[in-house]
Amino acid sequence: MPRWSKYLGNSVNFAVEKTKEEGFLENFFETRTFQPRDEQEMKEYEDFSFVTTALSMAVYVSLADKEISDKEKERILSEMIFQLDQHRHEYTELSEKFGSADREIINTLFEKFKDEILSGNYDLDNNIRIINMIYENNPYKRNFLLRLCYIVGFTDSKDKAKQLEAVEQIAKKLEIEYSERERIKKEVIAEYKFNL
Repeated sequence: MPRWSKYLGNSVNFAVEKTKEEGFLENFFETRTFQPRDEQEMKEYEDFSFVTTALSMAVYVSLADKEISDKEKERILSEMIFQLDQHRHEYTELSEKFGSADREIINTLFEKFKDEILSGNYDLDNNIRIINMIYENNPYKRNFLLRLCYIVGFTDSKDKAKQLEAVEQIAKKLEIEYSERERIKKEVIAEYKFNL
């Protein structure tokens, strides 16, 4: 059973096609491309909102040096799914695992964010504004986004400096305090045994 419904997948595909020259996050969340029809779809929407915003930030960090390999892409997608599976208790009504249809949605979004960034159509300030709007009262989610950004930033072996600079830029815009940023950073370094 897929984690997300076909209705959500169709809404994503529609929004990606509609937003060729625009930002996906703004279009999807502010024009409400997907309108949950029941409680189950509302849970899917909440889960999808988090996945989308996290993926947006992860791709931004990875492309700080304007390059992304297939290996990096796979690492981001796999890490994202792994991290979300670790927090599945938040959405007990959803399928425990991502299915191939869910992965296809994530891949579509990855490519959309990559295109936005490389073409210069990605508006970090506006996307952070949307993230802050969605998670205004949920510092845990914003911290989790930052954690994922650090994982991606430390993973790139070519130019960690540019990626980590992008992470710090995001952290400041998310208004995460310096002490909290340092705590998250140290946890990621210890957990993944990253070399500095």
